Amino acid sequence: MKGVSCPVYLCLLAILISLSSVKVYSREKINSEEALLRYWNRHLCPPVAAAADEPGGKLSEQALAFVALQARLADSARDTLLLPEYGRLMDELQSGQYNSALAFVQFKTAKLLYSRNKKKEGIELILHTKELLGDQHHAFPGIGSYYAFMGQIYIDNGEADQALDYLQKAVASGFCERIDEYYCWGNIGLTYFNLGNTPKALEASFKALEIIKELKDSAEVVSMLGNIGTIYLKHGDYKSALRFLSLDYEGSVQFKRWESATAVQIMKAKSYMQLGHYDSAGVSLRLADSIAGQCNCVSNGAKKEYYEQLSKWLSQKGNWPEYVKSIDSFIHYSNKLNSEARMTMSNFLGTELKVASNMYEAKMQLVDSERQRQLLVRNLIIVIIVSLLLFVLLIFNSHRKGRKAERKIYELNLENARKQLDNYLENIRTKNQLLEELQGQIERHSSERPADEVQKIDIELASKIEQASLITEEGWQEFTYLVEQVHQHFFTKLNVIFPNLTPAEVRLITLIKLKFSIKESASMLGISADSVRKARYRLRKKLSLEDEISLDEMIYGI
Repeated sequence: MKGVSCPVYLCLLAILISLSSVKVYSREKINSEEALLRYWNRHLCPPVAAAADEPGGKLSEQALAFVALQARLADSARDTLLLPEYGRLMDELQSGQYNSALAFVQFKTAKLLYSRNKKKEGIELILHTKELLGDQHHAFPGIGSYYAFMGQIYIDNGEADQALDYLQKAVASGFCERIDEYYCWGNIGLTYFNLGNTPKALEASFKALEIIKELKDSAEVVSMLGNIGTIYLKHGDYKSALRFLSLDYEGSVQFKRWESATAVQIMKAKSYMQLGHYDSAGVSLRLADSIAGQCNCVSNGAKKEYYEQLSKWLSQKGNWPEYVKSIDSFIHYSNKLNSEARMTMSNFLGTELKVASNMYEAKMQLVDSERQRQLLVRNLIIVIIVSLLLFVLLIFNSHRKGRKAERKIYELNLENARKQLDNYLENIRTKNQLLEELQGQIERHSSERPADEVQKIDIELASKIEQASLITEEGWQEFTYLVEQVHQHFFTKLNVIFPNLTPAEVRLITLIKLKFSIKESASMLGISADSVRKARYRLRKKLSLEDEISLDEMIYGI
């Protein structure tokens, strides 16, 4: 026994020494922002348990606090109660001027706010993160997830091109979690859908469906099936659309997502009508109306689509009085939807501008503070020299950045005006197209009705057509305001060059400037196409244009 005890004792001693040395070696020192970001990247991307040995260093408390917050966030049903703790951590990082670390915490906080329907606060915070981060992305933990979230923000606010740029960066960078990858591919599908590229939209959406099936999230599987059905509908593959939409409807009912169930039935009705199955379309429309009436949860977009499909179905059935009512409802909800879209875009652009202005002011304050600090540590002669140099530099930078800020404001306002004008013109063209379809329906069905009934319906519908096709004086004022915003000083130049134009001639010239066809101009002005041609001829004479000069090209040049 004595011969064995000595080696065992020595072995135990060696093991203890070894364990002690490992512990000392593994105790990580977090004394810089770079080390802090590396620690978060290891423990949060993907999420893993914290190391057994707590790190040391002056930033170790912040490192552990954020990892613990993220763990509590995953397990908490009332996660918004953690927001004050996020706020305290951000204050600590801001006071230490750890901008990249602050940007990462802001990103996570913005994502939490946005997912919990605090969208305004989430948007403002993530845009502040974008300005704060600048182009310093190399050390940002899980940068792909940040790009994916930025893409979601831009697609939700109607900025498809910018959204696609961020989402493609996200795919190239990789993701912390598979769920982020799913949402990214889903948003890529939605972006391509909005851009009209249905093959790309289908490819991305099927990729998202594959991922979410692996994650076994049944509710999200249902949502993605519906997205694919909607893309097939736009692509013109109505049978495939019905197959996926039916699966979406079954899942929506199972999960009691009544707004989704209503929207699915409306899209099914549209698919059925494209296939000529009007009885099935009627069943879907009645079911959509029934669900919407019970849940009172349908958006203006769904209502617009519902009345558009209902009006087409009623026209096939020859129910003209109800058809007229549905057209009125369609126009009403179209206007509401366009107004909401303009408001959303305006608010988003306003938030972008506000954040950019605040960041600019903060940077200016930082420059001034640094200048004051330097002045205190220099002698009198150096102070005078440096003060003069800094003063010149400050003025130069101030003017340069001021011009840049003014240019950005101008570009944001111009882009907003262009999009509002495009939405306005698209709404007018859609309305005119529906009115032309209505006129065609009247002419086709006139031969199928008794003369006295046709006359009565024609009088009522003619009144509706005339009322809907003409733009009111208030509408013209809004229209000319948007034109002036996009084509600045157009009306002033026109008045200087041709001071004797009548209001009617100014309106005709405005429509030519916007490249309206003769048929579209006739509908806008409430006159016949021949009358528009004659008005154009009289205008040429009045402006004394030579035969080789195009009226359109002359107006485009104003």
